[in-house]
Formats: sequence, structure tokens, C-alpha cells
Amino acid sequence: MAARHKSVNSRKPAGGKPTRKTDADDIPELSRAEMRELERRVKDLEDRTRYLLVSSIGSRIVLYYNIADDTFTWEEPKEATLFKRKAAASKVKSLLGRGVEIVECRVDKHGKLLKSSLQPQAKSKQPRTRPSRKRASTHTRT
Repeated sequence: MAARHKSVNSRKPAGGKPTRKTDADDIPELSRAEMRELERRVKDLEDRTRYLLVSSIGSRIVLYYNIADDTFTWEEPKEATLFKRKAAASKVKSLLGRGVEIVECRVDKHGKLLKSSLQPQAKSKQPRTRPSRKRASTHTRT
């Protein structure tokens, strides 16, 4: 028959009834490095900044990338993948190729995208104009 293991959290005092340890007894002292790591993780949890992958077609059409379906959604950022880390968004962007940008946005306390945090996509390029054609003369008159 298997030996029974005593619970770590119970003690048997002289009276014979087990008592629970207090929470203060269970918590070991944290080192300075562990405290820094804990503070970094809490700060990371409280940060509501997220990143979207966006592709613009023309000046009015914006597509948002959904990594689960490997598709772009048309004008619907709520269906897109929200990346918590910019580095992860950057890696996926490099796989998608040219024409995809990383856009910073915010989420509410429930993790839902705040549409108001999205800035309109501004084009950095000047509008295309048709270059003027100058015919180069290959024949010279004499």
C-alpha cells in the first residue's frame, strides 16, 4: 500500500489537530533580482499598448492582418490580431513582405481594441503623377 504524504501546509501541534500555516509563513523573501522581475511583469500586465499589422490600398482602404486565419480583414480592426510585443509584430511583418506597417493602438481594461486609439493611415509618399514624356531624338539633322 502507498505511503501517505503529510500536507506541507499542515502542522500537528501537541493537541493533535492540524492547523494551517499563515500566509506570511509561506512567502519567502525575494531577492533584488526577483523583485525587479516581478515589477517588470506587473508593469507589462498594466501596459495597454498593442500593435496591429496594417496594409493600405490607396488612401481610403485599410486592411488589418489576422494571424490565426492568415488573412487580412477589410476595414475591421477588431478582427485583427493584437500583438502585445512590437518585436513579435515586426517578425510577422517581415514574413508578410512589403506594404505592411505596424500601427500602435490601445486596448481597454478587458483587452478589447479601442477604435479611438487608431490614427488614420497617413501616406508618407507623394501622390503618383504621370511622368512627362520627352521624346529623345535618336536621329540628328544635318
